[in-house]
Amino acid sequence: MDCVNLTYKISDKTILNNINLSFSESGIHLIIGPNGAGKSTLLSLLAKQKKATSGKILIDTDEKPTSKRNEKTDLSNLNETQFYKRVVFSGNYDTPFHEVTVKQFLLLNRYLKTGVLEFDENVEKLVDFFELKPFLYRYINSLSSGERQRIVLASLFLLEREYIIMDEPFSALDISARYEMSEKITQYITPNQKIIVVSHSFELINYSKSTTAIKNGSLFFSGGKISESQFYELFDIKQGFSKNFFL
Repeated sequence: MDCVNLTYKISDKTILNNINLSFSESGIHLIIGPNGAGKSTLLSLLAKQKKATSGKILIDTDEKPTSKRNEKTDLSNLNETQFYKRVVFSGNYDTPFHEVTVKQFLLLNRYLKTGVLEFDENVEKLVDFFELKPFLYRYINSLSSGERQRIVLASLFLLEREYIIMDEPFSALDISARYEMSEKITQYITPNQKIIVVSHSFELINYSKSTTAIKNGSLFFSGGKISESQFYELFDIKQGFSKNFFL
């Protein structure tokens, strides 16, 4: 996905201003910034939850391009079926799961990909890799917020989408679990997948293909790993506030 002169306004208030970005390379793309910077709005535009005021979002015409031409189309040209075949969006929420076990939840996610309600090889592989066996027969509502978040995060890979877009996927995890999940995601991602993440959990900086920083609705930084001085400026932190603050 490429953002071209992307702007989003509510009435006369500019939430995002002329954003130009590319998320076309496989790997993890981390988006950071202060509260209210416009990060979640950007995800909502990428996930077609909101419509841009101006500018556009381009996506490869083919999921797996066979030539170097790599032609692109406007995201708005994809119908709902075409879009959700390639993109999955997980928002920052705590939805009640009713009386659904972890195993049932994983099977339902896999069904959306295969059309078959079967605990196949891919589900087995994911359960083993993300160490979910102890949870399989527990109701999701009985799990802690961190455990639920871990299950939802792992289950997204069962859909085998080209783009996985996530808003604060680690918000309920402790620091040890955040590092663990960051590493597991990096190891589990396929060569064709792009994971776009908004997070205040900066452990992901060390695992990301790119880091994008947004401040006051504008692009503050885009590239590899953000420097310590840029990080302090982004969050208006006094230089040397903590020797160990920057990860």
